[in-house]
Amino acid sequence: MFYIEKYFKLFALTLTKRSVSLLRNNLNSTTINSRMVSQQTINKVKEMINEKEVFIASKSYCPYCKKAKSTLFKDYKVPESKALVLELDEMTDGRDIQDALYEITGQTSVPNIFIDGAQVGGNDDLQVLNKSGKLDQMLQKVVN
Repeated sequence: MFYIEKYFKLFALTLTKRSVSLLRNNLNSTTINSRMVSQQTINKVKEMINEKEVFIASKSYCPYCKKAKSTLFKDYKVPESKALVLELDEMTDGRDIQDALYEITGQTSVPNIFIDGAQVGGNDDLQVLNKSGKLDQMLQKVVN
């Protein structure tokens, strides 16, 4: 019985340390992403989102971004003329744009995908729509 009680105390202590660590990491990531972005930048990003039928905030080295772009441009044959793709890591104001996207959507990661001005989310969200057949419906107007 003593060993079981000792084990549970150790387990509880480990959980507590893990919870504090997760909370600390979450607070740090929130602090990083809550950098002040000008209203002008937010407005500029909103305009870019609505400029074309498809908007993707991406990073050139990101495998999830590559998969999302492959799904849209190769599998669905979305014409590049109907899409605005921003490679944020190659832009001088890429961080400001990503921070503005966070302010607009609450999403911190890339890709950040919009179709007809509505946020789809990231690559996982895009693939769920793809598998369910809903992406086909959303892109009918874009590819025709």
